[in-house]
Amino acid sequence: KVIRMRGMPFRATEEEIRSFFRSELHSPNPHFKIVDVSLEMGPDGRPNGEALVEFYSEAEMERALSLDRQMMGSRYVELRRAFRNGPEPPRMGHARSSSHGPPEPPPGYRDEGRRPPPFDDGRRR
Repeated sequence: KVIRMRGMPFRATEEEIRSFFRSELHSPNPHFKIVDVSLEMGPDGRPNGEALVEFYSEAEMERALSLDRQMMGSRYVELRRAFRNGPEPPRMGHARSSSHGPPEPPPGYRDEGRRPPPFDDGRRR
C-alpha cells in the first residue's frame, strides 16, 4: 500500500504531497485516504525529491498510481509501487544486481568493468 514518489521539487512539504493527491486537476475523484507521508533525505540531511506515501488500502494505492507523471509545480512526479520487504523491481533499461552477485555484462563485454571491443567488420588491416 506504499508508493514511492520521485522527481518532486526539493522544497515539497508533506502538505503539498497530500494536496497533490487531493487535486481535482489530477483526478476526477480526488479523495485518497493517506495514512502516512515520509519525505526522504539525502546524505546531507536535506530533502532529495523523493517520498514514501502509505495509503489506507491496496485499492487506494492502485488508484493513486494513475497519477504517475502528473505535475507538481514545474516538475512531473514519477509514482511507483514501493516494496518494504526486499528490493524494488528494476526500472526499464536499468540493470540491478541481485543477492546472487552483479548482473551479467551486456553482449560484447569480455569482463565486467571493461569497455566493449571496437567495431570489427572482419577485414584485416
